[in-house]
This record gives sequence, structure tokens and C-alpha cells, in this order.
Amino acid sequence: TGRRALASRSMTTVLIAGYLCASSSGHAQSGAAGPATAAELDAGASLDRARIYYESAKYSACVDAFSRLLDRSDRLRPKERASARTYLAACLIAQSRLDDARQQFRQAILEDRQLEPPDPVVFPQAVIDVFVQVRSSLMDALRKQQEEEFLRSTEEAEAQRKRAERERERVVELERLASMETLVKKNER
Repeated sequence: TGRRALASRSMTTVLIAGYLCASSSGHAQSGAAGPATAAELDAGASLDRARIYYESAKYSACVDAFSRLLDRSDRLRPKERASARTYLAACLIAQSRLDDARQQFRQAILEDRQLEPPDPVVFPQAVIDVFVQVRSSLMDALRKQQEEEFLRSTEEAEAQRKRAERERERVVELERLASMETLVKKNER
């Protein structure tokens, strides 16, 4: 029975500067497992907490939080992992650690080759520029590597074809020689 029961709930109402603010809180008791596991919920909450560091420009804490989160990246879904790497790269760029940021983008792109550039509403242009540079250089390198592998495989296939042709010619020559019978007659003198 996939229900979660709300054990306690409290309601707080506060009047701040003429505005009525209400908040409610509660905690869920674990009944049967729902659609998300506890590890997934924990990873999602950790991602949200780490994002807050970025949004409040606490870049050192942001780097620490996202680094810890990525150390346990097996709990993250691929999109969350890519998002965490993007935020980590943005924090590193804010700290002028461009090489480390490039490495994070490189890893994110290798994990998801269809990864979209960071959202320009959320990230400054410098972050987007570094992402585009990394993706361009990485895609060029991957394309070059694929071309080299293709050339190497065609060369190997050609060498294999030549070996097979030489072997076929050798067998044909052996068959020709075997078809000739040579008789040696000894003279008795």
C-alpha cells in the first residue's frame, strides 16, 4: 500500500511588515516505499541545498557541497549528476579555477554527449562560454579519435585482405605443384 502518513503537522502564522505569512511543517513516517527511495530523496535534497550556496554566492561552500554530492554520484540520476557538475563548474569559474571547471564540464559531456548548455537565465555568460569551449574541443577530439580509429580499422582490414589473398595464392600454387607428378628413375650402372 503505497501511502505515506503525515505524523505531525504544525501551522505557523506570522505578521511581517504588514504581510501575513503562513508556513506549515510536518514529517512523513515511512510506510511502504513510494515511487522515490530514501537515497534518491536524500540526493535530491542535497542537490537543492548545494544550489542554495550557488544562488547566495557562497562559492567555497558551493564547491564543497557539490564535490561531496558528486563523490556519492551513484545516488544521483544522470540529469541530476549533469546538473551538479554544471553548478560545480559555475562555482569553480566564480573562484577563477577555470581548469577545474573545464574538467567538470568535460566529465559531464562524456557522461551525456547530448548535454545542453547551461541555462542563460541561471548562469552568467562566462559559464556558458566555458561550456561551449569545452564541448567544441571535446567534440573535435572525439571526431578526430573516431577518424583515426576508422583509418586504423580500414588499414587492418586491408592487411587482413592481403594476407588472405597471399594465402589463397600459396594454396593454389601448392595444388598446382601437387598435380604434377615427378618420377625419378634410378639408373643402374
